[in-house]
Amino acid sequence: MVIENAERFGLAQLHQLRGRIGRGAEASTCILLYREPLNEMSKARLKVIRETTDGFRIAEEDLKLRGEGDVLGIRQKRPARLPQSLEATSMPSSSRKPATRRCGS
Repeated sequence: MVIENAERFGLAQLHQLRGRIGRGAEASTCILLYREPLNEMSKARLKVIRETTDGFRIAEEDLKLRGEGDVLGIRQKRPARLPQSLEATSMPSSSRKPATRRCGS
């Protein structure tokens, strides 16, 4: 797979696109093409996607890069914010196991 202008995509999009290939027994390759000069955010995103295929790590890095954001909009009377770190949530360790294990297969 070739992804042109990869610097324009977010981490979740790049991870989903890359996940469309390599599902069978055959080897696969995903090539990310980008235009320089890259800004710091684009460099960081491409570095993360190049270094890992772990969706949890990609989500954690995305949260670090983009920040927590607003859940209900840009401005609110009472802000509802996401945690600043996924580590701050009480995520059970079983949620990091593959779905097949959790389903008992």
